[in-house]
Amino acid sequence: MARITSRLITFHQQAGSTGRCSATPLNQNVIPMKIRTFFLLMLVVPLLYGQETSPQLEAEECAQKYLTAFFHGDLDTAAKLSHPETLENLKEAYLQQVAIGAIPENEFRKELGIPVDEELTSIDPGYFFVKLQEINRSGAPPGYNEAMEKTTVAVKSSEMSAEGLVKVTLVVVTPTRNGDSAQESPIYVKKHDGKFLVVMP
Repeated sequence: MARITSRLITFHQQAGSTGRCSATPLNQNVIPMKIRTFFLLMLVVPLLYGQETSPQLEAEECAQKYLTAFFHGDLDTAAKLSHPETLENLKEAYLQQVAIGAIPENEFRKELGIPVDEELTSIDPGYFFVKLQEINRSGAPPGYNEAMEKTTVAVKSSEMSAEGLVKVTLVVVTPTRNGDSAQESPIYVKKHDGKFLVVMP
């Protein structure tokens, strides 16, 4: 934040023929104006900058950045904005499918680039999230990824629960052959180590 400095005193010295210095009186019309400006700034600045630290606005910014990064293919950023529990739960859900045979383990390892001698449970959840989304994007139909990269995300509203969980409603606009398609998408965020991160509802 830029430091706001207000100097309300003007001192001007004039050297006379006797070598003495005398103070020039301040313009009486200038003082009230400067005082009014000073107090106006004292009122406006907290309103402008105080909002930047609002928890609800921080939550909205997190949700918007996450979904924008997700659609634009910035998966590392999307992973960093995801809550550790969410990433861990996503990994565990897939590993359970592998364990019961719903997903062939050999294909699973090949797709994710995991060596046979490495335990699946040792996979970093963030790495798993990124690789999984890369796989999904690589199998997308023609034009899909290009449309996703042109998608815009805006905040519509947000509401915070007493437990600190924030539901952020985003408006997602995606270009299609028939024009732009807009739909609302709710994203949930909560604080972890002092900052908001995306969680599963």
